Amino acid sequence: LVANVRGSKGHNVFLEAAREIVATVPSTRFLIVGEGVGYDDVRRRVEAMGLGRHLVMTGFRRDIPEVMAALDVLTLPSIRSEAISQVVPQALAVGTPVVASTVGGSPEVIRDGETGRLVPPGDAHALARAILELLRDPTGARAMARAGGEMVRARWSIDASMGATTREYETLLAGR
Repeated sequence: LVANVRGSKGHNVFLEAAREIVATVPSTRFLIVGEGVGYDDVRRRVEAMGLGRHLVMTGFRRDIPEVMAALDVLTLPSIRSEAISQVVPQALAVGTPVVASTVGGSPEVIRDGETGRLVPPGDAHALARAILELLRDPTGARAMARAGGEMVRARWSIDASMGATTREYETLLAGR
């Protein structure tokens, strides 16, 4: 989970899913990357849930693209609406499979089963199942990430954005 550590990003849902996954696959390891107002609360919860051996909280990092590229799966289990979180297209751009909740703009980037996996917000069990599915099928997970990366480059890259802006100006100028 790479996000500002605050309630709306679903860290508690992530921890519940992690506990479920560890019960099934004890060798699984997790990262929480980021800082924020909820950092100390999440750290305490990690210890209280017995996840300390399985989960590392890195705090702030400047090498986010490298961290995301090293992950087997990135999750964004947000529980409250937000715009398109930049972490989802960034993860796809570096080839990392994504599981996100159906909150805010995530469904605009993730087409469930095609470019990643979507789960209902607040549903730790669904999050755990989706993560395990991707971990158990790394070939399929990477194929989804590649499809997502292609979509990100086609819709949200600098070249795509500049092309759309240029076309809009050309349309407006043609209507003079």
